[in-house]
Amino acid sequence: MAMDTILDVFFEKVFAKLPRGALVSRYKREELSDYLGTVIVGCVGAEQVTAQEAAGRAVCAALRYHAATKDANGGVCLKGKFHDILYVVAKLAYDWELRDGHTVARLLRDMHACEGTFERLVVGAIVGTRVSHLLSGWKSEFADREENVQAVEFFMRHADEQRLLFGHGPGAPGRRFADVPMRACGGLTAAAMALDVGKAAPGCPQVDTLTLLLRHGATIDFPDRESVDESRATPADVLLSKILDFRERCPGEPYPAEAVACLRVLLRAQPSAADSALLRHCPELVLGLAAADGAPLLPASRAGGTPPELKHLSRCAVRRRLLAAGGLPRGIPRLDVPVGLQRYLDLELD
Repeated sequence: MAMDTILDVFFEKVFAKLPRGALVSRYKREELSDYLGTVIVGCVGAEQVTAQEAAGRAVCAALRYHAATKDANGGVCLKGKFHDILYVVAKLAYDWELRDGHTVARLLRDMHACEGTFERLVVGAIVGTRVSHLLSGWKSEFADREENVQAVEFFMRHADEQRLLFGHGPGAPGRRFADVPMRACGGLTAAAMALDVGKAAPGCPQVDTLTLLLRHGATIDFPDRESVDESRATPADVLLSKILDFRERCPGEPYPAEAVACLRVLLRAQPSAADSALLRHCPELVLGLAAADGAPLLPASRAGGTPPELKHLSRCAVRRRLLAAGGLPRGIPRLDVPVGLQRYLDLELD
């Protein structure tokens, strides 16, 4: 078709002549994205195709070019503009709300095959665009942290719907989009970094990103982090240590709202926090932590003092089954249960 021809000629005759570093600057990538958007609009009017079809063709044209240059180099990505074009069309897919899951899946597979990570897509949603530039040397395609969060949800939703798994080593099982480690961040997963972000970007809100990731069944792991007894730190340990450190530094002051909110969301997503090393070694300190209204930050039912509520254990069990079936969180509204219970299953309620 004419649009495919136009795009292929552009990549072969125009894009191929650009310098290798032509897309390093964000504004250059924006210019190319704007050009492709113009082609989409023109072809919608001239070829009687929908905007969705035209946007999908634009993304596919870039994927063909990336694959051709990679094949011509013995299967090794040439990096530079040859790889950066993937981020141009990633922004294009997001801007046009591309619904073609197979095309978005191809895009994500190509990104991961060359980089082994999705940190360029994800980090901005956790620490914001300025800090992400310092961490990865790459300015996010998306305007601010809020748009980054929306973009992460867009790509994670497509990856989950397509049941994508990404390898991370010989013989290792594949990981879902949300659980692919970020190399520039010490190998942490996105959810683990969202818990730990306070050290990298003090004051940066992260509870919305953490909630989004946990709703999609993200796992939290700190493979190289030790707790007080040299055992591996649990997610609850990371948050509790932040709160205890704050109490020591600022006695009498209210605890950081983001840390408290993250702890509440975390306790909704896991059966219990009784495996916390801090809880084992200093139970009086941990159990003595209370919110402004006097309620304990770590209720007895989550600290091992009493069994967790049957309703909460049922939530965890249902979410595990939905996750295994690739239906988290999009499968929750399909359950024949009251809306309030759907919200409970989707981690909106304690």
